[in-house]
Amino acid sequence: LINGVGISKNDLTGGKYYTIGNITDDQIIVVKNVQLNTYIMEIPTGEGYTIGVYNGTSNIVTHGNDFNFILTLGEAYKESEKNVKIYVQPTDQSRPKEEIVKGTGFYTIKKVEEAFTLTVEGVEISVFNITFPTGGVGYEIAAFNNQPMEVEYNNDFVFTVVLEEAYSDSPVMVKANGVFLSPESAGSTLYKISGIKAHQTITVENVVVNTYKINLITGTGYNYTPITEGYIVEFGNAYEFNVSLLEGYTKSNYTVRYRTTGAED
Repeated sequence: LINGVGISKNDLTGGKYYTIGNITDDQIIVVKNVQLNTYIMEIPTGEGYTIGVYNGTSNIVTHGNDFNFILTLGEAYKESEKNVKIYVQPTDQSRPKEEIVKGTGFYTIKKVEEAFTLTVEGVEISVFNITFPTGGVGYEIAAFNNQPMEVEYNNDFVFTVVLEEAYSDSPVMVKANGVFLSPESAGSTLYKISGIKAHQTITVENVVVNTYKINLITGTGYNYTPITEGYIVEFGNAYEFNVSLLEGYTKSNYTVRYRTTGAED
């Protein structure tokens, strides 16, 4: 404004300065509406994440100010947080992008002097490891149908626990992250972890060798003398004992037989 009168663009000479012609009085020159530049920060969208301005600030940034933003990963993608990288790409694509390192809870682009586009890399659906026990005795554990030992978020994992013959009577307990798992059906060796949302450590407990009770049937004219200590025998072991005839029965042509419990005599 010159003395309160605006100068139009037609008064520009050479595009670099203004000219006041035919001055006949004092002139007061005022320049108004000079404002700092503002820049629109292009915020991307993509699968598995959202980006929002931090603390409710706008994505329009005034020249020289900081721009703060937060990255929120979807529930199924949170395991990839350690691999996520965020870059700022200047509008001039010939210039290199620059990685932004996360601060305390949010990201910051300091002293913005031009428009940028944010790019996000490394966001992937979470994958969880299945860990089997090692060194266990009396059973074999394996993934069903050679299923991989890594499972994507919310998928299932099926495996088998097969007791060896010598341990087949065990009251086996199978757990995943401490949670008891039931077999898929009565007598089945299949177990399933459903809707996996964390790494899984499987444990197999209460696997013990089969034991059998020895019942020595008492009768007339003889006594038993056990050689093996006790009356409980583990699978595959032997039980030894003597039979001695009492006085008056020493000429008996006796036999010793054995049978399993419940079998016919």
